[in-house]
Amino acid sequence: MKYIIGVDSGGTSTKAAAYSLEGQLLKETQTGFGNLLNNAEEALANIRQSLLNLFEELGEDNCQMVVLGVAGVDSGDFREVIFENLAPIKPETVILNDAWMAHYALLDGEDGCLVISGTGSIVIGKFEGLEDRVGGYGNLLGDEGSGYDIAKELIKAVLNAFDKGETYSKLEKKLLKEGDFSTVFELVKFVYASGKDQVANLSMVVVEKASQGNEQAIQLLKEAGLKLANQVSMLIEKIGMHKSPKVAVTGSVLVKNDIVYETFMKEVKSKYPNGEFVRKNISNTRGGYSYYKRQVTQK
Repeated sequence: MKYIIGVDSGGTSTKAAAYSLEGQLLKETQTGFGNLLNNAEEALANIRQSLLNLFEELGEDNCQMVVLGVAGVDSGDFREVIFENLAPIKPETVILNDAWMAHYALLDGEDGCLVISGTGSIVIGKFEGLEDRVGGYGNLLGDEGSGYDIAKELIKAVLNAFDKGETYSKLEKKLLKEGDFSTVFELVKFVYASGKDQVANLSMVVVEKASQGNEQAIQLLKEAGLKLANQVSMLIEKIGMHKSPKVAVTGSVLVKNDIVYETFMKEVKSKYPNGEFVRKNISNTRGGYSYYKRQVTQK
């Protein structure tokens, strides 16, 4: 049976899946991390092994195309490195940025915008041949509405209360307790000494307290939704898709948090009443099949 492979190379694991030419999932496999920024040699070995796992069972000659979605692939010469490493395999290989892989997975190759909000955030989209983006500049310069941003806003609230000599709110006290910070200076030290994933994890304090009805936490999540709505609105105008935009969302902040998503959707709909929204939990590997199908259709 002929098939397509889609590979989602992430910071934690590499997921590969084989799909029939009709889009039926045939087999999935998972290996170690696939982000070359972590360790290029090990990431490449994990990507290669994920392909070999599928070739072993389904046959390499039957594979029509391998589509990889790789985080950070546009940095340095990673694209060339991957092509060189995978040169021995027979099927045609296509490498996409992981964000565009997710776009193909959720929008099936059609025009539309994709809003990604997890640890960081970015908005990408395409319309009538034009591709563009808004945001995605990292935690120091952007990542509006992301997990990092939510945590950062709460941390700033703690520092503001300290500077004003005010009593900490219940949410602010919860943050200090959760991180075992005895002073704000320990909190500040943690932020500057930690990776962005560790800081973003503090946003779970906000999520937990919001589920218990804490107004400050709810407001922080709503503000995140508004920021993301502003980002996608900028892209919609930028690519001229304002009449009836199609907007898909992915990432834990938008997929798993109803407060953020509902605020986001309501704000976008207020500007674009004819907007269509896609929110579903789907593997990015599906983007490989959608990419292949799109290429075959266009030939």
